Amino acid sequence: MNVKKAIKRVVALGVGVSMLGATLLGATAYDLGSYPSPFVKDGMFNGLMVVGDDAAPADIIGVTDIAMSLQYSSTVKETIKVSGDSGVSLGGDSVKIQRSGDSLELNEWLGDVMETVDSGDAEALKSFTVSNDKGTTDVNQYLRFAWGPLALPNDGAYAKAMYTKDDDDNVGDFLWFKDGEEAFKYEMEFVEGFESDVDQTDDSLEDLEDETLHILGEDFAVVSSHISETTGKITLDLMGGAIHDTIEEGETKTYTLKGKEYEVTALIISDWAGAVGSAKVKLKVNGEVTKEMSEGSTEILNDGTTIGIREVLPNEAGETAGGDILEFYLG
Repeated sequence: MNVKKAIKRVVALGVGVSMLGATLLGATAYDLGSYPSPFVKDGMFNGLMVVGDDAAPADIIGVTDIAMSLQYSSTVKETIKVSGDSGVSLGGDSVKIQRSGDSLELNEWLGDVMETVDSGDAEALKSFTVSNDKGTTDVNQYLRFAWGPLALPNDGAYAKAMYTKDDDDNVGDFLWFKDGEEAFKYEMEFVEGFESDVDQTDDSLEDLEDETLHILGEDFAVVSSHISETTGKITLDLMGGAIHDTIEEGETKTYTLKGKEYEVTALIISDWAGAVGSAKVKLKVNGEVTKEMSEGSTEILNDGTTIGIREVLPNEAGETAGGDILEFYLG
């Protein structure tokens, strides 16, 4: 349908315009050569669409076409100036909330249209394999917007598309999430099962620790684990970062993270004392000295960057053969 012709029939501008049934009785003359103006101003829709109770199907279709056209026109162009050799790029995944021709409509819960997002929808959810001394298993990842038998949103994401006003009084289409409610559930499936022996001294899963899991496009190391004897609940402490490296006691290395240089020095790695995980570490990052840290601990630096200790590897041959080695994350 020709959008400009449809506008002449079914759009009411709210001033001096009225409709009886589906027939436009009065209209203010506008030049539609500048369409979508005056219906879109500063990137926001500025008008009212009216369809009578006895409107013809063609008029209803016309309103739908107009609404879609104006929605795509409700944008603001902004010029970004980039100096030097720098560039602007966008990355990450995008997922269209749609299944078998069922698109997300206004006031419809996300989980009613798309219950689950998986590797077929997003690269960040791609499947992978993980191995340890007990064997190898395939791992699948899911984001779920519906996860139970009750009607949404009771067993699903408290999220839907709404035509409403935001906190800045902007009126338009928004993806709305209720504050304090679950937006989605992340699920990781170990297809063949990921096995481990249980260390009876601390109820840790010794065969899972130090393994790497690929979660939502990022690598995370399992730095510690625990299983409850009473409930069987498993807790995994994960650590990840954009930079993963090893550094020797007294050594200084420089890294670049998001365009900023970080100079990292391993100031002190305390004597091992024979107990696994008992070593204490102090680092200096761009002149900032961390607190005393141990395996599995993290610290947030003054600029918001996080540094974490994954493992301390002792030099059992003595200091003459080199210092202790530290494995860490920075990101």
